[in-house]
Amino acid sequence: MVVEREEERGERALDAAANAAAERGIEVEKHLRRGRPPEEIIDGAAAYGADLIVMGTHGRTGIGRFLAAGSVAERVVRHSPIPVLTTRVPEDGA
Repeated sequence: MVVEREEERGERALDAAANAAAERGIEVEKHLRRGRPPEEIIDGAAAYGADLIVMGTHGRTGIGRFLAAGSVAERVVRHSPIPVLTTRVPEDGA
């Protein structure tokens, strides 16, 4: 039940991102994967022949970063054989 709800949430997020990109003339191919996010991002990028992984990061520092046990973006940057470009997500999420 939880997995299905999260998949639906993921699909909605992917649809929203794809629609926003389409409005700007950017072609998007969507893929929803199950598993640990850092590994799935790296494995997915390799499987689809990506030359670059681009990720947003919240830029947490101090106790916030410690409580989150590092970030997905940080783990991808540290372990990906594919180059990774990170960009800080504005606090308003725009």
